Amino acid sequence: MTGCERNPSPRISVHNAELYTDVMNASDWSRMIEREQQRERIAARRQHEAEEWQLQKQMKLEEVRLQAARDTEAAKARQERRAREDTKEQEMADFMRRFIAFLEEHEDLNARCACQARREERHLRRVVEKLHRVWKEDVFLPVQAFIDAQLQDVEGEERRTLLRHTC
Repeated sequence: MTGCERNPSPRISVHNAELYTDVMNASDWSRMIEREQQRERIAARRQHEAEEWQLQKQMKLEEVRLQAARDTEAAKARQERRAREDTKEQEMADFMRRFIAFLEEHEDLNARCACQARREERHLRRVVEKLHRVWKEDVFLPVQAFIDAQLQDVEGEERRTLLRHTC
């Protein structure tokens, strides 16, 4: 190896400059540049598609998250509504139970009051009958007996007087 091969000079040395110029002119660097640009465009397009796909994926995930949040909120609202309805139904059932118990107690009280009123009426009637009997025995009958005796005395006297005058 010569010194030139170890340390190439910054200038290119060729054996035939014309041939080198023809080779250089004949070589198509534009294809390499075009291929490189095409690769860069493809890489950029793939990068753009990947970013677009990532954005769509994020949008879909966000949409799924929002839909899940809406579904959760709707389920929570339905559950709360059902709980309120169940509470109202329970309150209504409790009210009806208490109302029916109140009506039954009211009917029982009315029946007991009516029974007590009949009992008091019977007692009052018996007391009145007893008082009437006692009054009749203690007052009316003696007075009537006295009146009858007086009437008999008066009638007897009138008969006697009538008999005296007629005889």
